[in-house]
Amino acid sequence: MVDSSPTREQWEEKKHLVLSLYIGQNSTAKEVVAHLKRNHGWNISTRQLKSRLQDWNASGHKRTRAPYYLAMMTVANHHYNKDRLRTTFQVPKRYTKEVIDFSKIQKEVNRIEGGYDKLPPLTAAKQMLLNAGYTWETPSCRTIRGRERRYSSDSDSVHHRRQFSAVERAIPPIDPNQGLKVVHSPSQMHEDFAFADILHQGTTPASSNCGDRVRVGSWAGPFCWQAFDPNRNADDLRVHKAAAMEHFRSMLMHNFDNQYIFPCLSWMILVLGSHMKTAELQEFLSSSCQVIVDKDPKGLTYRVPFCYTLAVQTGDRQGKEEYGNQLEQCHDQIRLVWGSAHPNTLVVKSIYAWDLLEASQYLRAIEVLEPELQTFEYVMGADDQLTISCQAILARAYQMRGQLERAIELLTQAIKSLGDFRTEFKPTSYRLHLRLGTLLAQTGKLSEAERYLWKAVNGRIDVFGLGEAKTWSAIDELCKLLQQTGRTEELNRWLQVWGRHPECSRRDLADLSLRISHRAREGLNQNQNPTRRPSETMIHRLGRVNCSPTDQALAKFQLPPWKRVL
Repeated sequence: MVDSSPTREQWEEKKHLVLSLYIGQNSTAKEVVAHLKRNHGWNISTRQLKSRLQDWNASGHKRTRAPYYLAMMTVANHHYNKDRLRTTFQVPKRYTKEVIDFSKIQKEVNRIEGGYDKLPPLTAAKQMLLNAGYTWETPSCRTIRGRERRYSSDSDSVHHRRQFSAVERAIPPIDPNQGLKVVHSPSQMHEDFAFADILHQGTTPASSNCGDRVRVGSWAGPFCWQAFDPNRNADDLRVHKAAAMEHFRSMLMHNFDNQYIFPCLSWMILVLGSHMKTAELQEFLSSSCQVIVDKDPKGLTYRVPFCYTLAVQTGDRQGKEEYGNQLEQCHDQIRLVWGSAHPNTLVVKSIYAWDLLEASQYLRAIEVLEPELQTFEYVMGADDQLTISCQAILARAYQMRGQLERAIELLTQAIKSLGDFRTEFKPTSYRLHLRLGTLLAQTGKLSEAERYLWKAVNGRIDVFGLGEAKTWSAIDELCKLLQQTGRTEELNRWLQVWGRHPECSRRDLADLSLRISHRAREGLNQNQNPTRRPSETMIHRLGRVNCSPTDQALAKFQLPPWKRVL
């Protein structure tokens, strides 16, 4: 039994043990004192221990402070797989690095009063840990079959050291002694990723008191007004658009981890693009890209997805190739910043998959998106436009590989999720109806295909009228089916109805008639009754028709109920 008051020599003998406990194992001074008393009979106070630690220049290396455990908990929650293997952290100490696993983090967070309500945002947590020299890694195992193991890059299994771009470095450093704001799981808020309500409101200053969604609305709203509200004053609109870009610049500086920025980008692309508001979409993307490039000309996080999208919309093939080649790297970097199940990551993943589809890399596109379908539904919601876009991309990839049944399944689910009640998505819905009807016809399900094709035709006439090529492409697919089923009389009758419509494009109608005649000559329906070609003078005759009130009413036709209901 050692004396209750150890001598200097005895302290020196136990120096390695004490430092190992206090620094290496991250034990508290109280825990070290208890260990010495229990195992070595030392009856000392924590004050004596701290005095000795100060003599050894070790007092500054006290146990990891609570904010760091909160930050590690945030990161750990975004880097785990379904087998519950979680991220481990390497914490710098005086002589070595201590490895902290999830159980240790959980224990320490449980000690903190209201700890789980104080978890910091993911980006701020990673910034704080990296500034303090922390590194982390995700455990790997050959038996794991979770999506993050199968389809993540090798960088997910190594130390996640990151070089922050200029914009990311602009995030103010986090003081561990300050309170940390509450973060909520994105999955708890997926119903908020619809933007129609806030984008049509008045401008709202993007102040610190505004929510993230409101800030995004201030950025994108004026371009929606320009597209859908022609009565807006041009001068006011110009002022609002300039203010919108200032709001966006402020978000990049002070609200970098806003989880609504990329989903709003996706929403704008889908809605403005599907409504053929090309000029407004290009202006929105061009202005946003200019702000991003001015702020961080070499950063990947925002520059690559935005500039790639702009290149696609403007037909810039060189820009599309340049930024498309960087999308995978950008996606991997964003995944390290925000995690695999973050809205921003999912948006960039969908853009990357679309680029793979454009490059005819269908199998790779499937590998990127298929394992993440449930993640899209869980984080964004099954009826969110991003989830539906993901299903549409996957369906196209499967279709191009000849796997039509899976493509049909995905399109059916996407149409069901869209429903009929969201006006902004009607063009998208009719496009999916057209694709599904075409696939069903290819697989011989003609009756079901006809119902979807009628829905597409009727919907596009309602939205775009008979003066748009989009409408005539849908009509052409329907005419193919009517020819396949030998219903030439019905086909000719509908051609006359459409031809009498005041908005009918004579050129499109003539082209359609020629295609029908060409298919008839090729004997498209060899096993059916011979298809009678439309009268060669039909188009000229329709062009000279003086529409009576009855004819005009017929031209606005109402399909039979069974053809209007899907």
